[in-house]
Amino acid sequence: MFVMTWKRKAAMRTEFDLELEERLVRYAAIDSQSDAESPSTPSTSIQFDMLNLLKAELEDIGASDVHLTDYGVVLATIPGTASGPTIGMLAHVDTAPQFNATGVKPRVIKGYNGGDITFPDDPSLVLSPDGDDYLASKVGHDLITASGTTLLGADDKAGISIIMTAARHLLENRRSSMARFVLRSRRTKKLDAGWLSNCQRTWTRALPLPWTARKLARLSMKAFLRTAQKSRSLAFRSIPAWPRTNW
Repeated sequence: MFVMTWKRKAAMRTEFDLELEERLVRYAAIDSQSDAESPSTPSTSIQFDMLNLLKAELEDIGASDVHLTDYGVVLATIPGTASGPTIGMLAHVDTAPQFNATGVKPRVIKGYNGGDITFPDDPSLVLSPDGDDYLASKVGHDLITASGTTLLGADDKAGISIIMTAARHLLENRRSSMARFVLRSRRTKKLDAGWLSNCQRTWTRALPLPWTARKLARLSMKAFLRTAQKSRSLAFRSIPAWPRTNW
């Protein structure tokens, strides 16, 4: 149930880390659960609550070409400052339909002490480091969990949080030799024929390098979270001239 960690070092966490945490907590509390049986696109109308919020936030931070499609996809561009490949960043806004995702109450556990994690809304539920090497390795980190009766929804609110935080920092801290970024928040993880058609149409129009979209689409949540610990998106690592920052 824990989804994201930050190492608490002697130095204070960066502005990027703090914003990333704030966004994940805020986004996870928004109900955007999908419905696998629904024939509509997106599968639930509540997904537009999240999509409209992202559209408004992208406009506020100064992204270009911000657009919400009728089939539930937010598109935006961060213009580059040099010639080169276009980099795509994408994540889905919906959460899985298999478990309750209404009334999510994210909580931040500061400086995890290495013991069992209990949940206020379900005392019988325990997350233990016994037999879980990954959790056991996070002593001293900050963890984010749900309260015990819902999904947290970090799949893929964590990805959305990373993209939005990175977008704001890119727009606020313009550097030379920066690639053009295309942001895409798709509406659902359900891979029906209609979604595939819309996906192909969107990327064909927005992203000149189809391989980039396919490559990014294959990035696992584990890879995103591992990279989030370094406060930097995986997409950035493919740019040789990426300017180093204090993130």
